[in-house]
Amino acid sequence: VYWPALLLALGLPLPREIFVHGFFTVNGQKISKSLGNTIDPLALVQRCGSDATRYLLLSQFPFGASGDVQAARFDEQYDAILANTIGNLASRTVTLLQKFSDSKIPKVPPDPRVVARREPRATDAATSASVAPDLDTLVNGPVRLAQELNQYADRAAPWKETDERKRATALRALADGVAALALLAEPVLPKTSAAIQRAFGVQNRQLPASGTPVEPTDPAILFPRV
Repeated sequence: VYWPALLLALGLPLPREIFVHGFFTVNGQKISKSLGNTIDPLALVQRCGSDATRYLLLSQFPFGASGDVQAARFDEQYDAILANTIGNLASRTVTLLQKFSDSKIPKVPPDPRVVARREPRATDAATSASVAPDLDTLVNGPVRLAQELNQYADRAAPWKETDERKRATALRALADGVAALALLAEPVLPKTSAAIQRAFGVQNRQLPASGTPVEPTDPAILFPRV
């Protein structure tokens, strides 16, 4: 309401489109200084880091809708999603590559299904009535991919595999998957994405080639458990 009115008063061009987020409540109550239920983003950044803060706030409910921020669940979400799902996947993949592939991307063909996941599947803006689905992809797409890769690692169990070719294939899929995850996560988790890309040798938004050296992420634990 106010922004277009100010632009009109100043004789400046009006925006062609405005995307407005919904109302936030905290634990079922309207945000109010008198209730003392405000969320201090700076305190949250100091405690969890800027990447985690961005994810925790954006993942509460579909962007564009009104919804409730369950601040009491931040620690649970942080540990379950960021530490145990994304952080653990990156560290376990590095460890497996160190142990079974001389800290290098195995020299086997990449899995085309993993290669296809390196970019978000954005909705066509020309046919979409809302950008909310695209934002949902940016926030939740990396998490879904990390969950799939953790499940794949448990099924393939390369640490148990005695066939070297099968083990190398599994390790290549995991390495490419983590690199693709880093590219997908860049808009919401930029620092985490940069750390993974450096560790896995991602350059020019391309997945690492066979034989690329892989090193531990810096920091080694991307999301220390709270």
